[in-house]
Amino acid sequence: MESVHSVVFLPELWDRTIDFLWAHTTTLVACSLTCRMWASSSRFHLFRWASLATRKDLRRLEKLLKLSEAASTGIVHYIRELNISSNCLEELRTKREIRPFRLSSLLAKLVATKIFTLEGDLSKGPSSASHCDLLYSIVHSPLPFTITALVLGGCDLKDGNHIINLLCAFPRLTSLELRIPSSSGPTLSTNQHYRAALDELTIDSNHRFNVVLAQWILNTVPDIRLRTLHWFGLFDDPTGLQQHVLVDLVQRTASSLQHVRLSLDLSRQDAQDLTDLSACTHLVSLEVAVTGIDSTFVLPALLSQLRSPFLRNLTVLLDSSYHEHERVLSSAAFWTPLDSVLAHMEPKLPELVVTFHCYCIFVNEVRVSEMFDVMSDSFSQSYASGLRPFVKCSEKRLDGMYMTRLLG
Repeated sequence: MESVHSVVFLPELWDRTIDFLWAHTTTLVACSLTCRMWASSSRFHLFRWASLATRKDLRRLEKLLKLSEAASTGIVHYIRELNISSNCLEELRTKREIRPFRLSSLLAKLVATKIFTLEGDLSKGPSSASHCDLLYSIVHSPLPFTITALVLGGCDLKDGNHIINLLCAFPRLTSLELRIPSSSGPTLSTNQHYRAALDELTIDSNHRFNVVLAQWILNTVPDIRLRTLHWFGLFDDPTGLQQHVLVDLVQRTASSLQHVRLSLDLSRQDAQDLTDLSACTHLVSLEVAVTGIDSTFVLPALLSQLRSPFLRNLTVLLDSSYHEHERVLSSAAFWTPLDSVLAHMEPKLPELVVTFHCYCIFVNEVRVSEMFDVMSDSFSQSYASGLRPFVKCSEKRLDGMYMTRLLG
């Protein structure tokens, strides 16, 4: 009788296999209960993200943490991201169950958490009182110093100093995302200084208060060295605050910026000043989402200013939701100046990948074909230099669905 040889796989192979199951909760639960070798890698995906959308979620998490405190595979060591919804805080406040130190004791246990998010749906009208209770709880509690990323969205605050106190409570932040939809425009009256060494900053400039916060960070951090900057959205800015803060931010971090995403209206009179990236000599990737595309001279001017020899990815998102924008994108007058700029960039950046992504509303296949034909004919100089730009068109059909087509 032939002997049977069992095959033993290395633990790293099992871990890698389980990683492919990250979105299959039922399978991960089964794997975590199969053997000790699989428990850690399975629970890494099962408990990586904790979301508190209701007060029941808070109770469930508190119960799980209490049950697993004595276990060697306690889930507290796997929770990397914590998301607290303002709806959860509002339920606690309504039921009179919210206590400042209830949340602080929970946060103190999350010794492995790296990303903290405060979200909210303001359409349901959450009270600013619940947000203030949460911020008070966080600032006046022994915080886990492992948190390196903070996302603020959905905060309804009248006093912006609550946000300042919150930012200063996390001295090890490297990533900050400000999406605070505060229409009331709270003011700042604090003398605190921000000491975190930020590496990534995301600003929703649709709301003025986020820009005010960015200005405060610039004023209090003498040597800010961002590698990633995301600036999206616009607001009516007669005072020029947005232009001042964005230009100052780019100039102060030009030597360190590697990844930039901007959302700009090219029809603005200050568009050329807002889009000056000539000093960013270490850019690796640039994504620009533009509106007001009838101002065709601004976009080529922006691309011609790029000086980074490290640039590898360039993406331009074009919003053409209106009929006049469709007409512009179907004209060679829009694409030909871009072709000339890209042709001059190719010899210096042989590894550059260029993508134009157009969000269009077309009523029939003929318009789509016409647009692609114009684009294809307009990139003659780029093709001759060896650069072949990719052009994607996301078409919104009458049934509301989007279909993406690729040219290149």
